[in-house]
Order: sequence, then C-alpha cells, then structure tokens
Amino acid sequence: MSRRNSSTITLAISVFCAFIFVHLLFDFNHAFFGKSSQKEADKTTHYFIDIKSEKVSIIDAKSAKQAADNVQKVQERAYSIAKMEEYHKKFITKLTDADKKGWMKRMWQTKHLESHENREEVNILWWLTNGKTRESRNFDEFKDKCGPCNLVSDHKYEKSVDAIIVQNTVLNKYFYEKNVQIERINFPDMKKRNLSQIWVFENKESGIKGSDEPRQILEEVDAAFNATMSYRTDSDVTRHFGDAESIISQIRFDSEGKLKMSDEQYAKELIENKFKYGSEYNTAWYVSNCNFTSGAEKRYEFGKEMIEKGLKLYSEGACFGHVTERQFNQGGSVEFPTGKVKFYLAFENAYHCDDYISEKFWRNSFMNEAIPIMFGPHPDDVKRVAPPNSFIHAEDFDSVKDLLDYMDYLDGNDTAYLEYHKWKNIYPTGQLNQHSKCLQHLGTVNRYFLPIF
Repeated sequence: MSRRNSSTITLAISVFCAFIFVHLLFDFNHAFFGKSSQKEADKTTHYFIDIKSEKVSIIDAKSAKQAADNVQKVQERAYSIAKMEEYHKKFITKLTDADKKGWMKRMWQTKHLESHENREEVNILWWLTNGKTRESRNFDEFKDKCGPCNLVSDHKYEKSVDAIIVQNTVLNKYFYEKNVQIERINFPDMKKRNLSQIWVFENKESGIKGSDEPRQILEEVDAAFNATMSYRTDSDVTRHFGDAESIISQIRFDSEGKLKMSDEQYAKELIENKFKYGSEYNTAWYVSNCNFTSGAEKRYEFGKEMIEKGLKLYSEGACFGHVTERQFNQGGSVEFPTGKVKFYLAFENAYHCDDYISEKFWRNSFMNEAIPIMFGPHPDDVKRVAPPNSFIHAEDFDSVKDLLDYMDYLDGNDTAYLEYHKWKNIYPTGQLNQHSKCLQHLGTVNRYFLPIF
C-alpha cells in the first residue's frame, strides 16, 4: 500500500472516530440535560472527506437530503476545478530558455533582415481606394533595412511604377453591387500595359466570402494579373493581418523604442485594468455578419449557445441590434472599453478556410490585451502563426460548458490568466531601433515584394 493511500485511510478513520465521539457527546448531553433548543435540533453537522485532496469539509444542513445535495455541489465544484486545471496544463507549454530563443527568432523577423539599402527603388501603385484617399508616401527613414520604396495612388504613374495592386474587395463591389462594366471603373489599361510590370491581385477576405467572384469577374480581368497577394501562404505575396513583433512593439515599447515598464509591472497593471472576477462582463464580441456565409452562420450559432449557457458577454453589431460607430483604428466613437474585458470572441466568417486568421485575432484581441477565443480557423492554422500560449480554441474542448468553465477558471485565477500574456515578455534586450519597426510601418511594401521583383 502506498504512503498516500495509507495516510488517506488514517485520515478517514480519524474523522469517523471524531464523528462518533461528537454524536455520543450529543446523546449524553441530551440524556442528562434535556432536549436541545429547537435551533440546535434543526441543524445537523455532516463531514465530507475529499479523498483526492485529503481535505475535510464541514457541511451544515437541516436534513440529510440537504446535506447530500451540498456534498454533491462540493464534489461537482472540486471535479470542475480539477478538470479545468487539467485543461490548463494541456494548453500552456512551459518555455525553456532554448524555446524562448527560438520564439525570439521566429517572432522578431526584422532583426534578421539583411540590408536592402542598395537595392533598386521599388514604386507601387494602389489602384482602387474604396472612395478614400490613400496617402502617397516614401519610407526613406527605413531605407537601410527595408530598402527604398514609394507607395502612390495617383493613376498618372500607371505606366512607370513597378507594380499595380488591385484590391479585390473594392473591385468586387463594382461588379457585384453596382453591376457596372470594366470600362466604367477605369481599370488599368490592359491593351497598352507596361509588360515589365507586376499586376497584383490582392484579396483580404476569406475564400468563402469571395465564392461569387468567378461569376462576377470578367475573364479578361482575371487573366490580367501575374501575381497574387493574400493571407494564404501559397500566394506570391503573403500578407497576414498582423504579427507578434508589431503587437509587442506597440504594447510594450514607447515611440522611441524604450521599454515602458518591467515585465512584473506590466502584468500587475494589466490585471488591475481588467474587470474584476464576478463583474457583469468578461468577454466582448463585435459582429454584424450573422448569415452571409455558412461560416458566419456556424459562428453565430456557436456564440448564441455560449450566451445561452451563461457567457458574460458585451456585444455590438447588427447581429445584436446594437450597431455603433466603432471602427477600431479608423476612428469613430467608442462607448465600451474593450481593453477592460479578459477575452474576445475572434470568430471568423469561414470555417476551416486555409490560413484565414483575420484582424479579429491580431487587432480586436491582442491590441486590447484580451485572450482570443478562436472559432472558425483550423487549430493547426492558428498554431502556425500565433505566439506561444496566446489563444484558446473552441475545438479543444469537449463541450461548450467546458469552454465556459475554463474561461471562468481563468477569470478567477490571475496567475493562470497571465500565462496567456507572457509571450509579450519575449523581446530583444535594449532599445528597439527603427529597423525593428520596419515591419509595422511598411506592411506589404518592400519586405514582401522583394522576392518577386
């Protein structure tokens, strides 16, 4: 017999003996000193031994049935906590120094860029701007690492630029919503085009959302492009919606590249800024597409089930009849402080759409320092791009109840919750230089196009 089992049995025998002694003493008092008061008679003390933790719970109840019900609640609570702790151990990987070194190299990509200062200048024209003026600019301040590059939106440079980018979302609006012909949108001149140019088809939406495009886009337009740019890793130019380096740079460092505070102080202030456990809200979700795609329907139904089973959700968007002016980084009034919640539902409008992980993950969640609850992307796709220990995926749970219980477990356990934020402690020592910020400023410019020029 193991020492643990022996001590458990000893504990059980001791409690049982104490239980018998108390009741014998009660009977003795009752026999010699008369009946107890009615208040005492209505109250019965029961002892419950949790064999796993070897702890004794004293449960007061007015009846054996009530005591049994209370014992069951204690058992269920203990079982739930134990199960959530098992989930946590499964999800959180303890990082060794070697692991952190590997993640440093993987996340801080601009630290490993070779100099492109002497490369030929690259000029890129954004053709469609969705009615908004796209500011033309150069990036001379990042010329050393990022190379010479200019972005323009004036069509007078059509024949002289190195590349023309046509954004599919805007293009599709002309064809689908306005039902106009190619001549009316002033498409780049296909008959007299500069044959040395790269015409880039840019797609930012999920593949399923563009399912009508083969019927909408004319064959001659489709054949005009000789490069693609999208979230997909098999595109000529892969443009993710965000990256860990940019997030850490903006959250942990100031405009001069200096660390704002120590890791310990950052964790302390992060928790202090969040709604406390037991508050009305711990999660936010902003969504207006409830059924435009099959994936949108699926995510909405899953979200509804979470709400029905007790999710503490603050919501905005047409799906909830609560449309606001919130436009995140594009301005607009904000009536709710998203940074106060601990979780954000980063639910995509496509289900298992290869590589599609949008701004809901990078901007809505991480920039608000909330843990993204993922639904839609395949778990493997998220793992390929996400920082370590940074997200929760709905598909990793046996039930919606387990997911909600785990969120509640984290909500009430600051130590466990903060383990999902430690990836932001992986950064270069010393002050960040401008080279390290090249990625967040340039986005899709020279760093992405160099391989195809």
